[in-house]
Amino acid sequence: MKIRLIAAVSLLATLACVPSLSGSDAALIASVPAQAQVAKPRIGVSIPAADHGWTAGVVWWSRECAKLHPECEWTIATAETPEKQIADIETMMAKGVDGLVILATESAPITPVAEEAHSRGILVVNVDRGFLKPVADIFIEGDNNAFGRKSAEFMVEKLGGKGNAKGDIIILEGIPCTVNTDRVQAALKVFGTEKGIKIVGQQAANWNRQ
Repeated sequence: MKIRLIAAVSLLATLACVPSLSGSDAALIASVPAQAQVAKPRIGVSIPAADHGWTAGVVWWSRECAKLHPECEWTIATAETPEKQIADIETMMAKGVDGLVILATESAPITPVAEEAHSRGILVVNVDRGFLKPVADIFIEGDNNAFGRKSAEFMVEKLGGKGNAKGDIIILEGIPCTVNTDRVQAALKVFGTEKGIKIVGQQAANWNRQ
């Protein structure tokens, strides 16, 4: 996650600072006083609040990544709920950000506001938890199918091995997002090949093992 977040923030900072100028544009800018040329690209980072260790790391690394690019003006906001995150993103758009890095609290409710940002010409980088529509200019994620598959294969091995596994399993899912969907579906595919394994319960647990 640290690597993906650094990549997202650094990539957006780089893209925001790369000019796209014709010869006449460059000549025009050269004639503008230096003070008028120093406006920094404005980038907003919207991420979940630090309510446990993993998200605390996300928040910490987002701030560290911003320090790597002082040539940009950063706004970093954390949200406990989708409603708060939507409000944060709307505020960033109102302030005229040039780019957004979004790690969604939940995929479905954040998709419309991300789509609105994209329609306004704001560069949108989506990290980890995908939107439900292809509205991000750049999407950076881990291999969540492999995450779910490997976890299920580990359990199968502990329950007797491939073809011989036996046991009743309860699946406690994460939050409603593409990460959760990919992991759970991949795990269910593995469990489905084992006749001795039964799924006796399955419900959302918001990543909380307690």
